Amino acid sequence: MPLFSLLILLFFSSLFADELTVDPPHFWEKECLPAPPVPLIPVVPQDSVIVDLIDPLYENGILTTEHGGILTAPHLRIQARKIIYTKNADPDNPICTVQCEGGLLVDYEEWTLAGDLLYYDFKAHKGYLINGRTADPPWFVGGRELMLMEDGTLIILDGYLTTSEGEVQDLSLRSPYICLTPDHIITAKHVNIRVNELPVFWFPTVELNLNRVDRLPFAVKFGWGGLLGSYLSVLYQFFSWKDFEATARLDAFFGKGIGFGIETAFEPAWRPTRFFTRNYFANDIALDDPKRRDRYRFQGTYFDQFSDLVVEGMYDIVSDAEMAADYTYKDFCLPTAGRTQIDFRQRTPFWIADLFARVRVNRFQTVNQELPSFFLNWHTFQIPNTGILCENIFKAGFLHYVFSYDIRDKKADHHRFDRAKNFSSGRLATHPFFYRPFCFGPATLTPEAGFIGIAYNKSPRSGGPVVNALGELGAKLESSLSRCGTQWKHVIEPYLHYRYLTHPTVAPDRHYIFSINDGWGHLNMLRFGVRNSFFLKSDGLLLRPLWFDLWANAFFNTPTIPQVIPRGYLNVEWMPYDRLFVGIDSGWLFEHNQIDFYNAHADITVNENLAFGFEYRYRSRFYWRKADFYNFILDSVRPQQKLLDSPLSDPRTIFLFRIFARPTPSWTAKLDLRHGWHKKQQRSFLEYQFELTRIVFQHWKMMFIYEKREADKNDHRFSFSLLMNPGPP
Repeated sequence: MPLFSLLILLFFSSLFADELTVDPPHFWEKECLPAPPVPLIPVVPQDSVIVDLIDPLYENGILTTEHGGILTAPHLRIQARKIIYTKNADPDNPICTVQCEGGLLVDYEEWTLAGDLLYYDFKAHKGYLINGRTADPPWFVGGRELMLMEDGTLIILDGYLTTSEGEVQDLSLRSPYICLTPDHIITAKHVNIRVNELPVFWFPTVELNLNRVDRLPFAVKFGWGGLLGSYLSVLYQFFSWKDFEATARLDAFFGKGIGFGIETAFEPAWRPTRFFTRNYFANDIALDDPKRRDRYRFQGTYFDQFSDLVVEGMYDIVSDAEMAADYTYKDFCLPTAGRTQIDFRQRTPFWIADLFARVRVNRFQTVNQELPSFFLNWHTFQIPNTGILCENIFKAGFLHYVFSYDIRDKKADHHRFDRAKNFSSGRLATHPFFYRPFCFGPATLTPEAGFIGIAYNKSPRSGGPVVNALGELGAKLESSLSRCGTQWKHVIEPYLHYRYLTHPTVAPDRHYIFSINDGWGHLNMLRFGVRNSFFLKSDGLLLRPLWFDLWANAFFNTPTIPQVIPRGYLNVEWMPYDRLFVGIDSGWLFEHNQIDFYNAHADITVNENLAFGFEYRYRSRFYWRKADFYNFILDSVRPQQKLLDSPLSDPRTIFLFRIFARPTPSWTAKLDLRHGWHKKQQRSFLEYQFELTRIVFQHWKMMFIYEKREADKNDHRFSFSLLMNPGPP
């Protein structure tokens, strides 16, 4: 009776609402696209020049003025104060040239040029500009002589490349020869990098794509302290041609060794292809291994699309488990080695097909290999004249679960790989699912039914094939009720969702479990709750300052869960104003009358110069670490004591804090802190990272980082870096 009363109260609590209707859909108006910009250089007939001079003088085919004028030709516009225009129509020796100076401004192809003196031959489509300069922010390019070539290329002699807008060049790249192509690819040879005219680096060549300001031509980082010790890292983009770029990296670990790597990027603008690689080799930087050894990492990602076929792939081959972290030096959050896989996916109006393969290439990894797997998902369709909607998923493949070679054998004192631990099997699975919604005024009832079938050609006990099958039944009851005011609206959504899974035909220990998709079991559960949403209308915007979901699960005839309603849950999103967000996810354990888990976080933006946030996370020993939080099959099939004795029970408490401050326009500071305690079989820890950044030379970022890591109480790390700051996108 208490359960029945609670359901009645939750579901019918909002019958006092004044609108018992579901909100109608809202159709947004289509945006008007802006008109294309007007070109700066007007369209001029080929091989013709339009001359517009103020008070010109004409003598012997030469027009001169010192009062200013404009000349316009195909892909060229010249504006200057002093102009000498020469034209000779002699067919044997035609001449059509101009010489300009004073207040000189030139629009040439896509470039806007300035300089002291311009000479241009309209017949040869060539010219030169003395003390010429141009810009493609944040880059500014100029030199002693700027040559305008026939194909639109700019050749700069005794040139410079800088990010300083004024005459004082704080940081510049000086080169005797710079080539700037029409597609904004710049190549400089024998480059001297100068800081306040003081040479600090020399590179044989620098190639840079000005269309991608996020790609650095070079960067420098110096670090010291901690387990890594002192090191120097230099990034140098040594090749850039059309859509392909290559960057070299050199690391020097003082007293330990060196590392060298090449990173490539291929991103053509004319098709969706994306291909990135990392290739790195190092010697003697494995600080946890006293023996000298060679270490490497080869990593890449690929994406392409052919009509409705999408191809994605990635690989990550590393010499040891620590190499992934050592390569990036993102010590505050250590990365791990990635996957090696390829995926062919095709989408049509009726189905989505996926051919997928994953392999283990690193011996220290435990991987569920798919050699390969095929996935087919039919789009939801309606059975004619019934209103019944149908979905179906089909999977087929060969799976091979391989364990790491580094797993220690309990019966030996050394690491030994036990091949008997590995298991493999062919696998076929299908999951048809049917449902039919019925509307009863403000409520919608949706009965559900489905079938889950999985066939294996091998099994752990008999070794022969097995077929696991179970049925699925359920029903959803939902409603959407609302109450409106002049500037507000309150929406209440009570709901019930009952789900029943029959006992599987094969027990879990009699078939292989490769992933959560094999972990089916008996389930008899009802989820019930009510969602509340509060909307406000402000300045033409529709805001939702408050949303919360109060819900619980009821388990029936489940021996592993003696109490019908073991837990209650509350999810809250509160935004009292646009600069404050508070979120809460929590659960209460009725059986033990205590908090099961509690995750609360708040983000506060004071203004554009100050923002901070914090999180508090707690989980009890009764909170199970699952891949899917809303999958409660594990709770139904495993006794609570077995779960408590397993690694799935992992209590912990952790506090996270972060703050961003900009005391001046050129200085920024960030602090990330995390403190954890009450974690099973692990001592409490305190980690933090402080980052201080200053914008120098107008477009460069000088960064100082201090890190305190969990690995060692004395592991304090410092680093200093200089890299380009592309600014907001």
